[in-house]
Amino acid sequence: MRVSLGKNAYNHAGFKGLPRNNVSEDCLTINIFRPPITSSDNPTKLPCLLWLHGGGFLTGSGSRPGYDGSSLVKRSLKRGTPIIVMTINYRLGPLGFPHGVEAASLGTEVLNLGLKDPLVALEWVRENIDAFGGNPQEVTVFGESAGARAIQFYMLNGRLEGLARGAIMESSGNLPPHPASTGDSTWIAFASAVEPCGSAVESKNTLECLRNKATTDELFNAFAKAGILLGSREWPPILDGSKGMIPDYTSRLNVKVRIPIICGNNLDEGTLLAPQNINGPDITRQRLFALFSPSPAGDEAVQHAIVDLMNIYPDDPSAGSPFGTGNQTFGLNPEYKHFASLVGDLLVHSERRLFARKMNEASLPMYGYLFSDPDAVKVVPSDFKPLNAAPGSLGVPHTSEILYVFGNFAVENNMMPASAQQLSTMMMDYWIAFTNGMNPNDEKGLKRPEWGLYSTGRPARF
Repeated sequence: MRVSLGKNAYNHAGFKGLPRNNVSEDCLTINIFRPPITSSDNPTKLPCLLWLHGGGFLTGSGSRPGYDGSSLVKRSLKRGTPIIVMTINYRLGPLGFPHGVEAASLGTEVLNLGLKDPLVALEWVRENIDAFGGNPQEVTVFGESAGARAIQFYMLNGRLEGLARGAIMESSGNLPPHPASTGDSTWIAFASAVEPCGSAVESKNTLECLRNKATTDELFNAFAKAGILLGSREWPPILDGSKGMIPDYTSRLNVKVRIPIICGNNLDEGTLLAPQNINGPDITRQRLFALFSPSPAGDEAVQHAIVDLMNIYPDDPSAGSPFGTGNQTFGLNPEYKHFASLVGDLLVHSERRLFARKMNEASLPMYGYLFSDPDAVKVVPSDFKPLNAAPGSLGVPHTSEILYVFGNFAVENNMMPASAQQLSTMMMDYWIAFTNGMNPNDEKGLKRPEWGLYSTGRPARF
């Protein structure tokens, strides 16, 4: 059974497949995919798996075709371990993550709204999912990129306690949070682009104007007028104090929610972020500085750290990403592979390593993976794939595991080889087994290797 898919949150205006008649402020919906079985067929309430989509906290939707949970549910039935799958929306961009001096003065009332929405969804599941045949005590939350990052925040701030018994984090991104006030110019540019609210900028009353005066079209148009681009890093979650969602930098926080997790990355996480027209190390330095400034350490410290980083990563195509491609540069400047390897480690792989260490220090079970199927580039969601990317230049990029997990290759490519189909089935079996018993190894479904626990002393990854 599936309820009708809900409308999308306000997004980056150029996001493909997002017509205005399917975008609404009334976007906080939940899509439920459940087996067609009755309580008499199976009196036991079913484990549940709830998805948080990625998109850099700026774009995305729980109603994307690739996130259709039907294939996962069908697979769970076939292997005799039925589950319910759910996908949700949360507020995005400036409407989910207000920045600037005005927002900072209002504090947790308006900061990190987009991080509060999934918690409300999980609370709804706890109160209502048994009416759909689900067990509110057996909920696993899983997400990719920004969705995985949100799950990390919840485990570090304790908000996931009592709402989920397990978590799966795919390619969690490391967008460093900053104090709200540092984004003042970005916020003013957006608020000024909303026609009725330009005059409210000077009086620092923009939030009230956005709530009460702006129409759907005016809000939608403002994304384009303010130059908010797909892939922008200007709207991440922000530091919001001791009672907020992100009380401190994640490196200073410890895991507070004692649940098992699956956590992993794709081989070439940095290639989707690497500009294909990059022409030298100066661009790398500029982009890194833009990512990590302002910093509490100061601009000079950031610049020194960038110099050190670039010295650690050799300017050698054979050591760059996509990995395992030797000296190939795909017709691009060699700096492309240098940038991709550095940024992939810095923004994604390092975050997984840091969180793995925190899980080990807390003596909590973690299963790690590295996704490396070379066929996966054929099913990268088209909305995230760079236009006219040089053949071979993406490797196994960010987002490429998603359709394997959901079993939805046909959304992007219905001609995937049998080996990829088998890997997809295996991944679904692992994810379903974990949802049922907090262990991906249940000897049901496809015969597959035993997946051992990860530890910093024995950093085994499947």
